[in-house]
Amino acid sequence: MMMSEKKQRIIFLTVGIVLLCTAAILLQSFKGQFGKESANVASVPAASQTIEASDGVQGAVTQPQQVSSSPSLPAKWVVYVTGAVKKPGVYNVPVDSRVYVALNAAGGFTDKAVPEAVNLAAMLQDGMQIHFPAKGESRSVSAPAASGSGAAQPQSVQPTAKAAASAQMAGTLVNINTATAAELESVKGIGPKTAAAIIQYREAHNGFARIEDLLQIKGIGAKKYDAIKGMITVGK
Repeated sequence: MMMSEKKQRIIFLTVGIVLLCTAAILLQSFKGQFGKESANVASVPAASQTIEASDGVQGAVTQPQQVSSSPSLPAKWVVYVTGAVKKPGVYNVPVDSRVYVALNAAGGFTDKAVPEAVNLAAMLQDGMQIHFPAKGESRSVSAPAASGSGAAQPQSVQPTAKAAASAQMAGTLVNINTATAAELESVKGIGPKTAAAIIQYREAHNGFARIEDLLQIKGIGAKKYDAIKGMITVGK
């Protein structure tokens, strides 16, 4: 009986030692596997930060920049509106606008304006000055002059009445198909209203085919025509 209890104790002790050793081995194996996985996970961000160049030198990876998806604002032109308008001033207008857009931005004509003196269908340019003449004036649209620096420097596209009169005195014929209001008024007998009527007629009829067509304009009769026919031309 005593021998049997001793054997049992030896067996239990042996089994306990075996189980303890097995548990220790499994725990060590688990720790090793866990350590490898942790090292792999930790190494992923570091690997994503560098690349191996062909010569063995590591270089930093450029992170892609986010591109804004917000739409760009439409481009605008800046024009200066003066003269017989309700709200003269500087205005922003859409690119490729025409003169009537600038007129609307300035509130439209005043009672003193001469609407037919300016071509409302003409194209605008960035930096342009648009002058809408009042009754008794003789100015039109001003356009930017080209410069080497690319800056727009407004200058009048229309000569003054004094300059036009000087040209007339020098014997230069006034081309009624291309003349400005000031040039037309330099012809003796043509006033602001008649000059505006001539410009309106030529725009509506694609120009004058002959100088005799002036007789179609209200205010120009046979007597006035005979007085001015030697000072004008149609340029043909």
